[in-house]
Amino acid sequence: MGSYDAAMKVILAHCREAALEYFLGLEVEESEILELPQETASVRRSDFPIRVRASDGRVFIVLLIVQSRWEPQVPLRLLEYDARYRLKTGLSVLPVVMLLTPSGSVVECFEDGGIRYRFRVISFWRPWMSDLKKCPGTFASTSAK
Repeated sequence: MGSYDAAMKVILAHCREAALEYFLGLEVEESEILELPQETASVRRSDFPIRVRASDGRVFIVLLIVQSRWEPQVPLRLLEYDARYRLKTGLSVLPVVMLLTPSGSVVECFEDGGIRYRFRVISFWRPWMSDLKKCPGTFASTSAK
């Protein structure tokens, strides 16, 4: 996950608002990456809590977990972080999993007993690869030939 982690940090550091707009359809006025909670050992470097102020004035947290492949415990990990950020900030949370490789077992809802938790999954490799192939000079356009 190290190279994916580094790539996501660069993307979020340099074009965070554009990425949030492109992948989530948000109109972002400003955003900042928040500190990860220190009280849990389960936090990974590939998890990005982002405080967003939308153009309509709403302020909320986009909780972005980057996964190179799908793992069954992702929904519970996301739910844990979601609860921590809601309690810590008092803000609404938009939970998102950025999935970097294809997987057949992906879910967008976790249900167990009285718990029903919905989140978004963005299949990172799909929407933009075809666009990159159209852009002259990109790695994807030169390697696709």
